[in-house]
Amino acid sequence: MSAVRGLVGRQIELAHVAALVREAGRRGAALVVEGDVGTGKTALLGAAVEMAEAEGYQVLGCAGTPVESRMPHAGLHELLYPVIGIADDLPGPQRSAVRAAFGAEDAGTGDAYATSLAVLGLLQRLAVRAPVLLVVDDVRWMDEETVRILCFIARRLTTTPIVLLIGCRTRGDHPLDRAALPRLTLSALSPDAAEHVLDERRPRLTGRLRDRVLTEAGGNPLALIELHRALVAEGAQDPSAPPRRLPLTARLRRAFTAETATLPAPARLLLLVAAAEALTPAELAAASRRLGLAPEHLAAAEQNGLVTVDSGQVTFTHPLLGSALYDVAPLTDRIAVHRLLAEILSAEPHRAAWHRAAGTIGQDESAAAALQAVAGNATDALLRAAELTPDAGDRARRLARAAEAARSTGRPEVARLLAKGRRLTDDPALLGALCRTEVEHLRAAAELTGRAHRELIDLAYRAASTDVEAAGQMLACAAVEFAVDVPPEQLGVDLEEAVHALRLPACHPLRVLALALLAPQRYAGELAPALRGWTEPSHANLLTAALAADRLHDIPAALRRWGHAVERFRAAGETADLLTSLSGLAQMQVTTGRLSDAAEAAREVSGIATDLDRGLEEVTACLITAHVHAWRGETAEATDALDRARCRLRPAFPAFVRAGLSRTAGMVALAHGRADQAYAMFSEVVTPGTAAYHPTIAERLIAELAESAVLAGLAAEAGPVVERLAATTGRFDAPLLRLLTFRARALLATETGPPDAAAAWFRRAVAEAGDEYLGFEAARTRLCYGRWLRRTGRAGDARAHLAVALAAFESSGAELWRRRAETELRAAGGVGSPRELRPSAEIGWRLTRQELEISRLAAAGLTNREIAERLYLSHRTVGVHLFNAYPKLGVRSREQLERALAAEGWRR
Repeated sequence: MSAVRGLVGRQIELAHVAALVREAGRRGAALVVEGDVGTGKTALLGAAVEMAEAEGYQVLGCAGTPVESRMPHAGLHELLYPVIGIADDLPGPQRSAVRAAFGAEDAGTGDAYATSLAVLGLLQRLAVRAPVLLVVDDVRWMDEETVRILCFIARRLTTTPIVLLIGCRTRGDHPLDRAALPRLTLSALSPDAAEHVLDERRPRLTGRLRDRVLTEAGGNPLALIELHRALVAEGAQDPSAPPRRLPLTARLRRAFTAETATLPAPARLLLLVAAAEALTPAELAAASRRLGLAPEHLAAAEQNGLVTVDSGQVTFTHPLLGSALYDVAPLTDRIAVHRLLAEILSAEPHRAAWHRAAGTIGQDESAAAALQAVAGNATDALLRAAELTPDAGDRARRLARAAEAARSTGRPEVARLLAKGRRLTDDPALLGALCRTEVEHLRAAAELTGRAHRELIDLAYRAASTDVEAAGQMLACAAVEFAVDVPPEQLGVDLEEAVHALRLPACHPLRVLALALLAPQRYAGELAPALRGWTEPSHANLLTAALAADRLHDIPAALRRWGHAVERFRAAGETADLLTSLSGLAQMQVTTGRLSDAAEAAREVSGIATDLDRGLEEVTACLITAHVHAWRGETAEATDALDRARCRLRPAFPAFVRAGLSRTAGMVALAHGRADQAYAMFSEVVTPGTAAYHPTIAERLIAELAESAVLAGLAAEAGPVVERLAATTGRFDAPLLRLLTFRARALLATETGPPDAAAAWFRRAVAEAGDEYLGFEAARTRLCYGRWLRRTGRAGDARAHLAVALAAFESSGAELWRRRAETELRAAGGVGSPRELRPSAEIGWRLTRQELEISRLAAAGLTNREIAERLYLSHRTVGVHLFNAYPKLGVRSREQLERALAAEGWRR
């Protein structure tokens, strides 16, 4: 019977799926077919396959199983195995990612995003030949890695002729539920449809037995089809004596058991092997030989409709059948099968280790070590390794690793694993590791209290005599709170005392990190050089090192360390830590005017935060997006993103987020031209004791505060606040802070001081802008300076600064500031369209903004000293920039510069 014709009572659902298949020639789609066990999900997917094959589709499929749910990429392997040869045509990195997922190359710790992109690329190449239908059944038992890849693909099918159908149980706690994919829910059949199904299967079933079957089935198609077999197995063949009602799951399990009970013992044993592991034909043949059997022994099971055997590949006719067979098999049989598979698959350590673990009763250190060796960052593997561990201390250490893996990948069982580990040990170093994981877990959930910090301090003192490194890690972890929140002052005092009590060398990384986070103003001069010289932080300290550089306002180091953290955590598949590092990187990109990069990072942060249900990072992504829109002059979009952030904000979020909200609100107000509102928002951030106060953000807001005050006519009021902030910013050896502080003083001096004071502060601010990462803030400084010069009657001097600012704003995509610079330049008598001042894409790609401007002036005949005076640089800095620019342009002298620039499309 056709699968389409065999579906009864599912006309609406069939029409929905048929429409997807017909539409795929123009656009792809993804659909989750959900319902309780036995509601017909598999049958509907089978009908979709039939329709797709009739339309010339290429069909690929896979199904989850309980045993394989813990084996990374098991589902992906089954799905793509028929077309894996296409992977050879992929670009190198994508080819390596797919081969690693298939075990053909060393996977290391795995790169989930690279694998996802590679799989998408493979499917897109396949879809060039003909539309593709992907059918994934029983995703509840699918391994987590495959599910994440499917979710990644599902969100990117709108322009590709690929249809993805996913069958899953009714909604529950599953990663798929957070993907927000379209769903088609299969509910119980109507009474008429249920009777039709039953009459097709058992036309002679009548009386009370028929009524009871209909009642107990409750409209479940699988129960209607299979329940009569259980009734027969129970001896209830008399229609006048219906049996007692059984729970649905038990009833279906009995049905499957009854169906297999009459099979020959060899067939039942091979079915158990097939249920325990999806084997290739060669592997199944090897297992059969070891058992003294042959694959042909499955003939009876195939005749009974339990499985299909095609070229040695065994497929159960319903995914639940294999699960039920495994569940009801005697424990001794299951253990024997797993031990057999561990031997057969010995050439594949990952699969073999899992089967060895499943075939072990009680505890076995050798099996535990083997599983841990292949576990990587897989929480389930580490947890099972801990269960197998005989020694309590070793078990606690493996539980600590499992808890940290769960935390770093965003899984929910962190608290349970931590509690189990704590009960097994009194080792202060190990307890400290557990407590660090708890602190980081609670911090991400915005549920952190002082209790955990106090415990870390106590444990650090206890551990210091035997493991000073572990003690330092505890204190560095506790100190992170001072980078994101404003904890009680006494806690900071106690933490600082504990750090000094460890007596670590002055340049020891953990001492540097802890003190940089706890008291950056006090230790900046000592710590900044040490932190810059520390080139390779350990994996555990990646985020801490990035936060420390951020806290010290070392922008180049912070950019480098956040970027390094993103790369490392992406490669390791540690999604929660990737989310944190992406957020930090995006904020640094906004600070340095890399708006397109920041917007892209914010989009990724938003997607991951939604998947992991991390409200804190969702707010962060909204704030970054709002900031980018504001600087692009997209005020409506900026306001919308800011409103989304406000809606998601919770009182328990740390001060860093609350300060970020007020800062961004001020930026959006400034973009709208509401200077008084912007000043009020910025004042919240820079005033100690307010809910939005945060010192690091306050220090970087000094120039924004001054600018909004001047525009709002509040310069006199802002003066003392700016000087208070300047007293703090001056403690850092940070060019960004110096530039911002000088600009703030210059702006206030334009209103409250003599003209020569304003000019002096502006010149000092411009002189700080020698590094490329300061280009955006340097441009804003030049805009302010040029505006003031024009309004004080020095239009000629103003034009030079405004032209440089305009080019920088165009390069960064800051349309708001570009328009303002253009307006000022025209008012100052600037000639020609500002767009003509922009270099070609090629030369802009080769040269930094500073190199381009210096090259242009050199080509016009200015000497190094004249250029230095024009741009407020030293003549040595000008020489360095020209030295770097010459080989990029392929020239050797000043005389060749003008021709090179003209050839690249530069017009003066």
